[in-house]
Amino acid sequence: RLSRAGEDEISVEFGNSMPFFRSYALKIEEKEVRSAGNSYIWKLKPGVNRLEVAPIDEFGKIGLASSVTLQLQ
Repeated sequence: RLSRAGEDEISVEFGNSMPFFRSYALKIEEKEVRSAGNSYIWKLKPGVNRLEVAPIDEFGKIGLASSVTLQLQ
């Protein structure tokens, strides 16, 4: 779920149904970011912004990723 948190910030809430879920892998602009909890404040830059998140289970298996692309003008 995405919601505006500020003029150039988006609050992102994560959810999944992966068995044995442990954490999330988060990438912004194809660069890995720290493991995310259930939410993240995404600071946008002017232009195109891309976020990708995937669940990781207790055994280290990465699930299907979801992504969103936003344009900040």
